[in-house]
Amino acid sequence: MRSLIALPAGGMLVLVGALFTAPESGTAAWMRVNYQYAQAPTNEPIIVKRSINLTEEDRHTIREIVLKDSKVTPDTSADKVTIGDAPPGSVVTYEFPVLATGKIAALKSHRYFIKDDAVVIVDGSGGKVADIVKEK
Repeated sequence: MRSLIALPAGGMLVLVGALFTAPESGTAAWMRVNYQYAQAPTNEPIIVKRSINLTEEDRHTIREIVLKDSKVTPDTSADKVTIGDAPPGSVVTYEFPVLATGKIAALKSHRYFIKDDAVVIVDGSGGKVADIVKEK
């Protein structure tokens, strides 16, 4: 058996390549491997998971009942409301009207407030914004 010093330069390259390159590149010959790392674009929207599942028909019903017939005073604070966050501390939440909870059972465990012509649905148990139903 030969010592490593006696190997020709080409043989040494094969040995070094086999030891230090990625397994995908193979071990029979020395290969240069270029790796590219994907980076998410910074302009893509962040996907937020809603904690209540509403159909478009449910959204229409909420807009009709709550926005059109409600006597609730809208929140006028400058605070931004985001799904998944807690509502601003100054906000007063209300129970959904019986007409709305009769048509959409999921609303029974939720509360709401109105902000910028949108119905902000708040999870009754977690206290976080579950969804925002905007006027079209």
